[in-house]
Amino acid sequence: MIILPATIEGVTTRKDRTWKITLGTQELPVDKAAALLTLNHQLAYVAIKPEYFSGEEEQLLEQLKADPEAGGKTPGSRLRGVLYRNYEQDAQSFGSFASFYEHHMERLIEHFKSKLT
Repeated sequence: MIILPATIEGVTTRKDRTWKITLGTQELPVDKAAALLTLNHQLAYVAIKPEYFSGEEEQLLEQLKADPEAGGKTPGSRLRGVLYRNYEQDAQSFGSFASFYEHHMERLIEHFKSKLT
C-alpha cells in the first residue's frame, strides 16, 4: 500500500464516461516512486481525504482485500473500450461506432468459430 500526500490538479470526464484524476506530489522517496511505477496502467483502489490518515486508519486500509471481480471492468467492457479507442483513431469507412463494433465483433466471432472442431 502506498500513502502519499498529493494535490488534486485536475478532474476531467472522458467519452467512455470514466474520469481522469491528475494528482501532483512532492518529490518521492525511491521506494515509493518505484512502487508507484509498478502500478502504472493497473487497476488500483484509491482513498482520498483532506487530512492525514491516522495509524488506525492506515491499519484498516492495509487489512482490506479487494474482490478481484468487483469494481473492475468486465472483459467484455474492456474489449468494447479498446474497440472504441481504435474507432477514434481510425474510423475507416465506418459511419458510426455501432457499425465499426459490429464488424469487428463479427470478425472475432468468425475467427474463434473457425477454431472449433
